[in-house]
Amino acid sequence: MFARGFVCSHPHPQPASRTESPNSNYSSTCRGNNIVDESNYVMEYFSGGQLCLRHGCAPEERLLLMFQSYFDESEDGGTIVVSGWAASAKEWLVFEGEWSEYLTRNGIDAFHMNEFGKNGKHYHAWGDNPKRYCDFLLEGAAIIKRHVNFGISRGIFLKEYNEADRQCEIKSKIGPAFSVCGLLVTCRAQKRGVSGGFKAENVRHYFDDPGRGKGKPELTKLFEDFLRGSPQFEDGRERKKPKQIQAADFLAWEHRFTLQQYLEFGPLDTEQIHRSLRSLNGIPNDSQMLAGVENIVAFCHNPRSLC
Repeated sequence: MFARGFVCSHPHPQPASRTESPNSNYSSTCRGNNIVDESNYVMEYFSGGQLCLRHGCAPEERLLLMFQSYFDESEDGGTIVVSGWAASAKEWLVFEGEWSEYLTRNGIDAFHMNEFGKNGKHYHAWGDNPKRYCDFLLEGAAIIKRHVNFGISRGIFLKEYNEADRQCEIKSKIGPAFSVCGLLVTCRAQKRGVSGGFKAENVRHYFDDPGRGKGKPELTKLFEDFLRGSPQFEDGRERKKPKQIQAADFLAWEHRFTLQQYLEFGPLDTEQIHRSLRSLNGIPNDSQMLAGVENIVAFCHNPRSLC
């Protein structure tokens, strides 16, 4: 699920299917390989783009040439996680229709994972029917799985980040933890999109607007420095979240909650992890923590080492 720290080197990616389970662990080193082979996605998405270039593009075919990632953050005071999904623009359009039907059928206007937590309104409304609650989340995970290429998460333990700030002033030099996580997920998504055959200018990144004081201007500046572009911020009001960011919220909440459980209880057995997260983990994803004060300080001194 997460590899702890960024001080490890990944082996060369091996071919993997869309449904390959990621290597999940919370260890201090990377065991195995969380990275899937981007060449799989060249055939799936970009082959249509090559055909389009030869014969001229209908509007729907142009969407094959656009690659988009959508991200949201989840924070509990001890941990922050920024997570999201990436897919072609055409797949996202199909996803929107299925996600809308899914929500409407269940009487929900917008998906926000906090509403399914212990104190959420849907948790209480469905409290006498846990099967409905579970089936609803599993169906949402299945819709995501049908349409995305991969997921990405980056997280930081805020206590470690605050200690690193005392040592290297990372908050003033780079920004709040949100902006660091945001940079790391987009750097990874950008590289995978380009290596998958998409032109850099056709790879776009969207975030739920974090609000004031959370790192929005700092992330915008980091984009200019590292990606030569600008992040797109969507309306941060919960009822206005785009459906793609609702899906990102699902992953961010599940990863952040599991990290919270890990900090409280230690390593978790498979059966202790939400079935919905186990289903999401059936989608290729690249999930890591920037963990350890020394690693955060090293990033502060040389942020390009991870981008």
